Amino acid sequence: MDEALVTSKKPFSLTFVQYEEGDSLGWICALLALAPPFAIVSYLSVMLARRELHTVSTLVGQLLCVGLNIILKNVFAESRPDGSDKDDHGMPSNHAQFSFYFCTYLSLFVLFRVQRNQCGPYMWWKYALVSILMGGAVAVSLSRVYLRYHTFAQVGVGAVFGTLFAFFWYALTVQVFMPFLFGRIENMAICEILYVRDSSHGGEAFHDVWKEEWKLNRQLLVDRKKKIS
Repeated sequence: MDEALVTSKKPFSLTFVQYEEGDSLGWICALLALAPPFAIVSYLSVMLARRELHTVSTLVGQLLCVGLNIILKNVFAESRPDGSDKDDHGMPSNHAQFSFYFCTYLSLFVLFRVQRNQCGPYMWWKYALVSILMGGAVAVSLSRVYLRYHTFAQVGVGAVFGTLFAFFWYALTVQVFMPFLFGRIENMAICEILYVRDSSHGGEAFHDVWKEEWKLNRQLLVDRKKKIS
């Protein structure tokens, strides 16, 4: 075969995961390693369905966190553990940093922005959801260690940076973007065309919007049934 026709190929690293054949736990870890692409799809789905500026801001923060990880990997320049099938830098773990940003930001949003039934026994669902989210971030991080893509130190540092960046971006969103920026963006012509909105005004704003939309859908259903009958 002509050597000029031979092209080198490499796997798409974002979704390329290897595990030992017959290893059930490795198979589960490989699925967990696909969490970042699924999270991006979730972001885009919610953005298209809700058209909320807060969701757009959260995604921007997520992408900036990924960019920060690229910078940190070049700064630390630490190799992956022995036995890894990747030869790029491994400190800090991108999966750990991505997952902890995603889960920490959602936890902060649930705890402080979704304020319906904030007190008393109704708080249990918030704590349960936060526990599931953070447990998921830990599971994704440990899966990278099990599959020998990272060391414990690499996923630990990634978790720290992801968590800290989530707190920073949440504070920036609540203290700066929401009071000073979202309103101006919402009034732009392109946002009016695309029905992009900001429903974060006031503690119960999100609940009020969801409740009104639920009432509207119920009324439309009743009207449709009346027309049929």
